[in-house]
Amino acid sequence: MPFVGTCSVRDFGEGARLALDAFRVMAAGGDQSAIVEAFDARLGVLGRGALGALHILVREISAVGRRRVAVAFPGCPRMTADELSVLAMMSAAQRRDHPMVERHLVWILAGRDSETARSAATAIGGILSGAGLTISGPPVTLAATPRATNGLALRVSDGARSPSPCTDRAAADS
Repeated sequence: MPFVGTCSVRDFGEGARLALDAFRVMAAGGDQSAIVEAFDARLGVLGRGALGALHILVREISAVGRRRVAVAFPGCPRMTADELSVLAMMSAAQRRDHPMVERHLVWILAGRDSETARSAATAIGGILSGAGLTISGPPVTLAATPRATNGLALRVSDGARSPSPCTDRAAADS
């Protein structure tokens, strides 16, 4: 799985870590109890709304997108280009930069559009921002829209097949 250079989710702040870990768990179909606890603890009653919007975003990417989206396993400090684009989309939503939200969404969905996904990203960004969890980081320049593939599902790397730079780095960061 290609990771983005030396870019780490830590570079984007607490909101990015919270959102990306939840995104990864949902994409993998894993146990979400720890994510629910983390959102409840950090966001209170708004946590469930943010999680609901994130569920919708993940579902829309899987259902509407025309390609596989690369997602690392939860807790990995490194990011894929797709994850970086998801975070940049949420960051743009926090800044109310609707054209940038649209560009990232079309890139993630390989040329398609989804008002539902756009609304979900905007809701997540707004809830996190309202709780003081700004998603920041380096500016992201989008390459050409990725080609559509036959697979519509999200692809998740669990690191179990081969030693992953993510696994090694995660252990070193502990």
